[in-house]
Amino acid sequence: MTTSNNVAERSRQSAVDLGFSRWETTALVRSDAEYDFYIARPRNSRLAPNFILKTTTARTSGSVVGAAAIERDRFLGSLLSPRLLPTVDFARPRLVSGTRARRGFVVVPIFSGQTLETRLAAGETFSPQTLDALFAQLASALAALHQVGWVAGELTPSRVLLADPVDRSAPPTVTLVDFADARRFERPSLLVDAPLGARFDPDFALPPDVFFDPTASPKRDFHSLRRFVERLKTAPASFAQ
Repeated sequence: MTTSNNVAERSRQSAVDLGFSRWETTALVRSDAEYDFYIARPRNSRLAPNFILKTTTARTSGSVVGAAAIERDRFLGSLLSPRLLPTVDFARPRLVSGTRARRGFVVVPIFSGQTLETRLAAGETFSPQTLDALFAQLASALAALHQVGWVAGELTPSRVLLADPVDRSAPPTVTLVDFADARRFERPSLLVDAPLGARFDPDFALPPDVFFDPTASPKRDFHSLRRFVERLKTAPASFAQ
């Protein structure tokens, strides 16, 4: 996840505007198996780009994988939890012909702070107070997911954003910023639950159990959280191995 600390550097890269009607993309940040990540801002805005637009890749745009990833991220990002990265806007991918598909996207804000991955790479360690706040706030994020039948999956430093408070006596702010490993532990699927008119283009023919994992459970999620914080406490360097 890109943060405000390195937006300026990324923005100096060659501009890439994908031509979405509501969003101007200004620079490619990175790519993974599901998405290309771009710095973005509302189209025709003079404001500095302060959003990340995650768009399906050329390979995933016309696939079940890409369509499902958009729905997963926009749904989980719409939950009313301050500890989950919110969805600002989204568009579902759609087939335009037998050989072409329109890209889908999810837009999220750029928050101040850095991922734990970045902080650990810089050799940072964390006080007991910071780790207590991290545990409590991630537990709140997990609880929000569990209420709607989802688990976060194994926690990693790249999935957790830590922002220092302005007031040093206040706790830091922790946000779960990556839903790629999130899975359902309840049936029916998210797509069956979706209201009429909110489903995908039927041409994608999404399976009813998309993202369902019979081994997923809230109990395993909290075990993952405890292991994660314990490693940060006793052997943070082990995350780099």
